Amino acid sequence: MHEWSLASSIVLTTKKIAEEKKVQVKGVDIVVGELSQIDLEILRDALNTLFKEELGWSIDVRIEVEKAKLKCNTCGYEFGFNEVWKQIKEVFCQDLEPGEECENPIHYVPELASSFIKCPKCGSPDLEIISGRGVWIKSIRVG
Repeated sequence: MHEWSLASSIVLTTKKIAEEKKVQVKGVDIVVGELSQIDLEILRDALNTLFKEELGWSIDVRIEVEKAKLKCNTCGYEFGFNEVWKQIKEVFCQDLEPGEECENPIHYVPELASSFIKCPKCGSPDLEIISGRGVWIKSIRVG
């Protein structure tokens, strides 16, 4: 699960900033792009565990999801990930049993979305990801 490696990077970055600025961290606000398909509960648990075990910090962790927005470079149509989720499931998750999670490469490399998704309006594969990818620290709250 790469949620733990993401959490480790966030913890290390937060620690580095706190040391550089000589501040005590009270909380951290994280943004997760929808295309990353991160399990938010696992990420939250990993962050809380690593902040506590690695640094001895009990801080408030807030996670916000940035919705994915894609744009067709052929017809200009802008659409969300929910409009093309069926396409992804048809390619990668046809043989799943009910309740099984759809594991697909977009989860690991969001830029692959344009390799497997076509515009819902015109069918073109020429797409641009406008938002909703990546994971980053939005803010660090200090006190």
